[in-house]
Amino acid sequence: MHWDQPEFAELWRLARETLEGGGRSAFGIRVEDEKTAAALTELLRKPVAHPARRQISLARLDEHVRAHGS
Repeated sequence: MHWDQPEFAELWRLARETLEGGGRSAFGIRVEDEKTAAALTELLRKPVAHPARRQISLARLDEHVRAHGS
């Protein structure tokens, strides 16, 4: 998996903002297009539709990233 692909840009921005902001353990992301939905589906191992808004837990995101070898 390529973490620097453009489809993950908003995911990483929101994850960093949430982590640095403290106090919150999850964030919402708008899935606007098919490529982003496909990339998130692969990462999260759950179907992600578009257009949609998805709530993502930082702890679960960390688990999924580690499961992909990072």
